[in-house]
Amino acid sequence: MSKRIEEMLAKSAKMRSTKDVSPEEIPKDPDPRIGAVRTAKLEIIKYEKELPLKDLREVAGRRRNLTPEQFVELKTNLSNNPLTSPIAVRRIEGGYEIVAGHNRVQAYRELGRERILSVVLELTDDEAERSAFYSNLLSPALPDFEKYLGLRARIDHGQMTQDQVAREAGMLQQSVSLLMSFSGLPKAAITVLENAPNKGLLGASAAAKLAQIAKSGKQGRVVEAVQQLAEGKFSQARAVSHAAGADGSGGGRNAAPPMIIRSGKKAYCTVRTVGNEIRMSFTSAINDDLLRELAAAIERHARQGN
Repeated sequence: MSKRIEEMLAKSAKMRSTKDVSPEEIPKDPDPRIGAVRTAKLEIIKYEKELPLKDLREVAGRRRNLTPEQFVELKTNLSNNPLTSPIAVRRIEGGYEIVAGHNRVQAYRELGRERILSVVLELTDDEAERSAFYSNLLSPALPDFEKYLGLRARIDHGQMTQDQVAREAGMLQQSVSLLMSFSGLPKAAITVLENAPNKGLLGASAAAKLAQIAKSGKQGRVVEAVQQLAEGKFSQARAVSHAAGADGSGGGRNAAPPMIIRSGKKAYCTVRTVGNEIRMSFTSAINDDLLRELAAAIERHARQGN
């Protein structure tokens, strides 16, 4: 039994059941914050217990993305050491909904564990979404691009301003504004970042520089730079330099917006044209059949041109 459970049991004689708490006794907080106890009722029914993994339900979009290496490290750590941070859940019909701790639950499942230490909270739908989002947002390991996606979703879902989200999250307005710089990138560049396995390949500071370059009319150069970054050919500094035309490859004013060819929802090939050049970048290896088809198409156009 954990120390927390012992403390809760020791105080149980002094605590009343939630059904005995009248609405008039519950203090109202006009500006509740995530992590703060908002009502007397919430304080009473928050407790820890070991829950069966089979009773836990995951909500799509809440799990923080980990690289395969990061997940292996987490799983290895949990296989050798006890869980020091309980997951957070809320009670729903037929079980419990995971608010925070999806990766820990998945690691426990793969390790063959049957139960996991959990903090059970009473939360509304909106409170659960906010708690899940901010538990990820405040993680130092979360890449800037994922923080941006979360902030954008929070702004859109809650119809909030950047200032309001900054106050809600307890962040500096300047920090939120910097993260939102990603929104100034061309849509094609955002698509490249969304499809990239490594969500941390572009930081907010570099994104802000690229957004300014895109605003100056060099959207094609920015998309090309982000694609090269995703393919591991550019560093962030090189991507910014390339997009600005400071690498000796021209200013990109004649570059047309890139064409992205998809396979399902994922990008398969990005086609760019600059003057009389065509540049094609594939997300997987090119086979001989595709090369022959491309060559045949070019030959047909060459004959038509004659």
